[in-house]
Amino acid sequence: MSLQQNPCSVYYRFFILLVSLLPVFMISCGDPETASLPPDGSEAYRVLGSIRTWGDPYDIAFHGNTAYVAENEAGVGVYDFSIPSAPSVVDTFFLADPLPTRGVEIVPEMNAMILNVKRPIGGVVLLRWLDSLETQVITTYQWGSSIENDLHAFMRQDTVLSRWDHTYHYVDMMQLLIADPTTDDAIQKRVFYLDSLIEDGQFQRRWMILNDINSDGFTFNSSPPEGIALMDSPDTIAVAMADLGVCAGSVHRRHSPGVWLGHVDTPGEAMKLRYQAPYIFVADGNAGLAVIDAGNIEQLELVASWDYDGSDHVDQLDLDDYRLMLVDQYDGVFFLDVSDPLHPRYVGTYEVRGCRMAKFFGDNLAVLLIENVGLVVLEIDY
Repeated sequence: MSLQQNPCSVYYRFFILLVSLLPVFMISCGDPETASLPPDGSEAYRVLGSIRTWGDPYDIAFHGNTAYVAENEAGVGVYDFSIPSAPSVVDTFFLADPLPTRGVEIVPEMNAMILNVKRPIGGVVLLRWLDSLETQVITTYQWGSSIENDLHAFMRQDTVLSRWDHTYHYVDMMQLLIADPTTDDAIQKRVFYLDSLIEDGQFQRRWMILNDINSDGFTFNSSPPEGIALMDSPDTIAVAMADLGVCAGSVHRRHSPGVWLGHVDTPGEAMKLRYQAPYIFVADGNAGLAVIDAGNIEQLELVASWDYDGSDHVDQLDLDDYRLMLVDQYDGVFFLDVSDPLHPRYVGTYEVRGCRMAKFFGDNLAVLLIENVGLVVLEIDY
């Protein structure tokens, strides 16, 4: 199903005007407090463009200039960002069984898209061929609580036993790391590989899952995880544990289901995190940003924090080299310079209510996913 927008319509022009004025008129307050920002902040961006999404945007993944947006009951929207100041709708697709889509990940090396959808019982991850959106879902895997807090997918390589010719092969694999809020599932690791063979003159391929290295139920003090990030190897992870701070652990198959290597508490509630060696940057709930030195993984150390008066719902962040965006769902997006991780420097704010995610992409660009609004594209200028 294709979506078309008429730029000449009154509605569409009004929407563009409204979004362009969001930083001016939507001076939102925190709940229950109003943020008091540092007086030395300067503008760190300029608004390039915007587009209204068909559904409510929850997550976004880029493949080149194409963006795939998880839009809840509206499925997945596909957008062209070749001209960042004028993103356009390419298409949208729904699952055969209409389910809320809350997460999307792209693994281009495997030509795969992973969708995190919600069911009343059991979480579902669906795999699709990235270059053929019109085909049906390739594979459906169901596990967990149906409300995964975080999911990351990436390519790795390993040796596996083919079920086609019963010999070992060194192959590309796709690994999923999942943070599930139920204690029984908790931190999960799933590894898929594409088993292929020419059989009777026909090329056969099938997604296979390595069931022997799952890490279901890997928890810290029986507490469910909020966020997860890959560290220096495919099996070393950092985990945000809310009130319990941040942990580092190994989910290598020899440690099944996993082993904790280090832990440190944070001033607030660790929600999401990004790793840039040797530091872990944490969206720390009512305490803003926390910075952890993970140079010695067995002795994690809180080395810096940044906060503002009234912060209370910091639950997302993204990192691009020295530039960091911190998202408070009530007060907006805060831009920080972390070129010196020990002294994060505030450089500006995009004030808006209901920002679900902020993500860097391309060269000096970022996109904001705003509840009941859509996508706003920024040019980052610091």
